[in-house]
Amino acid sequence: MKKYIGILTILFMTSVVLVACGNDDNSNNQEPNQNTGNKAEESNSSSDDNSRGNENESETEENNGLENENNSNDTNDDKNDTDKNEKADPEPGIYDPEEVSGKQEPNQDGNLIDPEVLENLELPYIYENTIVYNGTVNPEQEIRFELPMKNIDTTETIDVDVTDDGHFSIPLSGADLKDGEEITVYIMNNMPHEQQFKLPIQSEEKGMEVVPRKSDIIDEIEEETYLPDFYANTNSYYGKTMPDAEVTVVETNMGDSMDMEVDEEGNFSGSDFVNFPYVEKGKASLQEGDTLIFMITDEEGYSTYTEKEVLSNSGDPDYTEPVSQDDE
Repeated sequence: MKKYIGILTILFMTSVVLVACGNDDNSNNQEPNQNTGNKAEESNSSSDDNSRGNENESETEENNGLENENNSNDTNDDKNDTDKNEKADPEPGIYDPEEVSGKQEPNQDGNLIDPEVLENLELPYIYENTIVYNGTVNPEQEIRFELPMKNIDTTETIDVDVTDDGHFSIPLSGADLKDGEEITVYIMNNMPHEQQFKLPIQSEEKGMEVVPRKSDIIDEIEEETYLPDFYANTNSYYGKTMPDAEVTVVETNMGDSMDMEVDEEGNFSGSDFVNFPYVEKGKASLQEGDTLIFMITDEEGYSTYTEKEVLSNSGDPDYTEPVSQDDE
């Protein structure tokens, strides 16, 4: 009996050992799975990090793209502003009446500036290359220029018409304009005494051929103006410009000028060019290569100009005037 019990005890102990070994094996078999799970989690975490990294890179690229686009737009805006500034009409300076009044003895009442002359007075700078000059005074006032002229030693005094709005224009193509020298201007009427101003001439500046320059009006006048060829043997001349305009032709060497007749439709004409400009008897007046300035003033009183070079005599022995625009 004791022997039988001993055998059973041995069998029981063996079973226990086998069971314990089996559990250890299962535990060992499960560890790789746990490691695999950790690796999977690490892989997923890495994928998430990469995904977030790609998203961040994408956002960065997008932000950079927007920044570059904004910079490009800013650059284009700056360029457009620059283009506008380049195309804008140049602004001439304006003489300060107190500085150019021409008064030499300020304590004498006769040399003081009358306040009335300042009400609408606007005298822009005159430049060496100014050909047509525009300014403003009071409508009821008169203005006179004393100009140094080309090819003569003395000055010439020119009375300038003033419009109902106080605008005036004067051609300066015949004047001898030199930097630093002065032009004397007189303004009178409805004041106790004549007002004198001495305007220092400014150095040549691009765009100051017409002062002040108003491109929109100039373009409109140029579009409406037609000038046929002008020959050295032209006697009568005509052209076409804006309705209700005024036309004055100026010879640039002598500075002589002549008003042309203009009808309501803008057709203008002039005759006796054989004696224009006036020269000594026996001498030719207009010659090949001379330049004529046609100063055109619109109904508001603003003036611009266009040039016409004198050509050699026409080949037609019977020629005295240009053909009409429709016949060309």
